[in-house]
Amino acid sequence: MGRPYCLQFAAASIASLLSLAACGPAIDGAVADDSTAMAAGEAELYYDEYVLWWSRASGETPITVCWESPGFAREKELVREAVNRTWGFYGYFDFKEWTDCTSDYSAIRIKISDEQPHTKGLGTHIQDVSNGMVLNFTFVHWSDSCQDSLDSCIRSIAVHEFGHALGFAHEQNRPDTPPSCDDTQGSNGTATVGAWDLSSVMNYCNPEWSNGGQLSTTDIMGVGTVYHVGPSYLAAIAVTTAL
Repeated sequence: MGRPYCLQFAAASIASLLSLAACGPAIDGAVADDSTAMAAGEAELYYDEYVLWWSRASGETPITVCWESPGFAREKELVREAVNRTWGFYGYFDFKEWTDCTSDYSAIRIKISDEQPHTKGLGTHIQDVSNGMVLNFTFVHWSDSCQDSLDSCIRSIAVHEFGHALGFAHEQNRPDTPPSCDDTQGSNGTATVGAWDLSSVMNYCNPEWSNGGQLSTTDIMGVGTVYHVGPSYLAAIAVTTAL
């Protein structure tokens, strides 16, 4: 794959993007903001440029999602909502189906299991892989502290794991990670965007676990650089700049 598509935000200033990020869709009432970093023009993410899901033919990136495990209808809806209100809002993704897996689905296949959530690779490396993503909905044997905040844990973990599914590695794996963050884990990316981001939803060193299920302001700018920007986000920017 050649150089990833880079959208130029010609219609909106950095100030308007920051303003929108500060009032964008929130989960559990929290939105991350890093205006200092963004004012410097930084847009941080660590990704594998060879496993991105996107079509050069159009802005939209269709991604089929299906469930390997039955039951948990309410929890599955929490995951779908969290993903669509983060990656699906700021990036031009069409996460579709969200039904039981069948043999003809070339999809992100999700298993529900009481174990550490994970993916079996980054981006398209998990396409149509059995149990390519594992999510935990019960937290009895793993991270039982989530028993006190089940919905929040389910949402936050889903946003993090779908970051991996889109091709983003752990932020703390970047070669420019400061010595104060020593928590390398999982697959590395092949390219970086901007400076290292402590607030990234992909950073284990973030003092707020999984950033509360929210993309940081710099995550938002980064996903817009690697993929196409979501039309809902662009429409909101247009409204913001018109005020």
